This record gives sequence, structure tokens and C-alpha cells, in this order.
Amino acid sequence: MKALIQINTDELIAEAVKHMEDESDVRWSIGMAMQMLYWGDGWGDVQKRMVKLYNEQAKANTYS
Repeated sequence: MKALIQINTDELIAEAVKHMEDESDVRWSIGMAMQMLYWGDGWGDVQKRMVKLYNEQAKANTYS
């Protein structure tokens, strides 16, 4: 099942800036903002799917 997440980019940027430690700290801070703002709206499911796929790929690469 695919989750549809509507993202308010102004709100996302404002939250992400709270988690930045320097100018290049963009990817982690956006991920953290997504978690803070949208966890119950589907972001938790996105993270679970990402971890599952990552583990599947890591396992496939380990045994090939």
C-alpha cells in the first residue's frame, strides 16, 4: 500500500532548520523534520519500507 503524504514545504523547512548544525546539514535535518511532522501521516511506514528494502539488498549483496 502506498501512502500519500501532503507536505507543507514552509513548515518542513522551518522544522528542518531547527535540526541543522551547519549549512551542509540538509539531508539529515529534512529527514528529522519529516519524522517530527509526519510520523503519524505515513512517514513511519516509509521508514519501515526503506529499512526492509535496505536489509534485503544488503543480504543479497552479502551472499552474492
